[in-house]
Amino acid sequence: MWALPALIACAVIVLTALGVSGTSISNLAADPVGDRSVVAGAPRAIRTDEWVVRTPLVIGQVERGFEQVAEVGVGEHDMSVLYDLPTTDWSTLFRPQLWGYFVLPVANGFAFEWWMIAAVLVLGAYAFVLALVRDWRWAAVGALALYAAPFWHWWYLPGVLATTGWMLAGGAALLAAWDRRGRGRWVCSALAGASFTCAAFLFYPPFQIVLAAVVGATLLGVVVTRLRADRGAWRSLIGPAAIAFVLPAVVFGAFVLGHAEVFRALADAAYPGRRVVAGGDGPVELLGSGWFGWAYAHDPDRMRGVVLANESEASSFLFLGLAAFLAIPFLVGTASAALRRFRWALGLLAAVLVVLLGHLLVGLPSLVTRVTMLSRVPSRRVVIGLGVGSMLALVVGGVVLERTRVSRPRRVAITGAVAIPTALGAFLVGLRLHRAGAPIGTVAVVVTTAVALAVAVLYVWRPLAGATALVVVGLVASLGANPLVRGIDPLRPVALRAAIADAEASAPDSVWLSSRIDVTVALTAAGSPVLSGVNLYPNADAWRALDPDGGSEYIWNRYANTMWVFDVAAAVPRFELLGDDLVRVTVAPCAPGLEALGVGLFVSDRPLEGACLEALGTVPVPRGGTVALARRR
Repeated sequence: MWALPALIACAVIVLTALGVSGTSISNLAADPVGDRSVVAGAPRAIRTDEWVVRTPLVIGQVERGFEQVAEVGVGEHDMSVLYDLPTTDWSTLFRPQLWGYFVLPVANGFAFEWWMIAAVLVLGAYAFVLALVRDWRWAAVGALALYAAPFWHWWYLPGVLATTGWMLAGGAALLAAWDRRGRGRWVCSALAGASFTCAAFLFYPPFQIVLAAVVGATLLGVVVTRLRADRGAWRSLIGPAAIAFVLPAVVFGAFVLGHAEVFRALADAAYPGRRVVAGGDGPVELLGSGWFGWAYAHDPDRMRGVVLANESEASSFLFLGLAAFLAIPFLVGTASAALRRFRWALGLLAAVLVVLLGHLLVGLPSLVTRVTMLSRVPSRRVVIGLGVGSMLALVVGGVVLERTRVSRPRRVAITGAVAIPTALGAFLVGLRLHRAGAPIGTVAVVVTTAVALAVAVLYVWRPLAGATALVVVGLVASLGANPLVRGIDPLRPVALRAAIADAEASAPDSVWLSSRIDVTVALTAAGSPVLSGVNLYPNADAWRALDPDGGSEYIWNRYANTMWVFDVAAAVPRFELLGDDLVRVTVAPCAPGLEALGVGLFVSDRPLEGACLEALGTVPVPRGGTVALARRR
């Protein structure tokens, strides 16, 4: 039972000691693939949320001593609320994945966090399945099958992996509390509350809403089963549940009250705060694209934009577990104690998954989306719930098949019900990709379909072996998305860092403004105040220094990456919305609004003009060419 946790702990310790992670920051190097910090694989340009946004913010926090408030973006921002950044705020106690930054060198602390969030995902899933089915074999296979999905490897962020892991860990602890008496019950209840609190502090509502529905439906199924067996069981269930759910409500509620201004700004933002989602615009191909994850990892440039937008938008799961639901009607009427034990959990889980599929593919009535809070969940984001639910169905369905005596004719019928939809889904997606011009030949389509068919057939006849085969196929489809990188040197280009330090010494307390995204990343990672950094939420007072009458408020009032263009002829700043989270600002370097925001240092592709400026020379940048530095006189 302890073998998988021990192996994972050893892996985290070794990789942390080596300072090896899977970051894609080598995209900042002159030769990303040939960068000497790359141990294996290739950095992934599509992971901009990681190497352009979050990783520089994390390293910058270390450089500035974990300050809670930093000048990154337009105006000051509280760094303790979004993106799970290390700060001195008390909420860091509920972010264990960040603890390494406080006791280890920064490269090792980063490696610890990188592997810790994967460990939380796997061990949380392992514990939940173990508490649910009480079989360590199925717990190990289910957890690894979940990790092997392409989804995690293209969306590799704490808000994705760790949110899921802590949610499942909380569910596992609550199940354990219901199984225990005396002191053990209350210890497990407290662990459940702590785990759910850790999940809350990662604060990405679209994923939290969906995961809470999936985990909650499974837990409710266990409750109903126990109450039907013993009407008095509620006495032993209600206490642990109260602790598990009240503790995070109180702790996270206190955090919200203490950071009310930030949460108010988030709620009032045009994006994502006021965003309302109708749903129904998710591509059906997501239900089969996971089988072709190997193609996105092998040749992303030629796969990008073919049917599905890019690697991240195409990443999904191998949904054999969803097909496993189709076996249940053939098991009704058998003398299956296992099916009776899990029927309520499976039934409620199936209901939730149907709702999520409806939100993804066709859209739901507005009343339903408001009540379920799916109006706050972009349709593609429900894939995370479908994936976790599919894993649980895979495990529970496998346990039922394994422990139920099924006649050969009935087993053959189950095989058709499970294998045909699985293989047909893979084939149709592969055929669509092939016809649209993806680098996937007919042989590759046939082989991938045959693999999906074989795994499904094996699962029906030898459930554990079939689930294990799914793990292997998933790892082949997924692991190629990850490079192995030692250290964080690409974030610290020597010549540029030296020029930054010299410029800051000549203009102390000045804020930087850069028109080059790679230089903005380097400034953010150096811990420098930088106006062109990502805006985690809108600082309305600061933006109004550039837009006094608020005429462009809809454009800048959002979570946003910003692109800055210098134009001496711009009498007033111009704002353009290039995407939900991308704003372009055209501004004159000597604009009074920039001076009011403390901007005194500039970076540009070409020498800047302006009566208020003094040139500081040029400096080479790793991605090629030089940039010009200037300061306000």
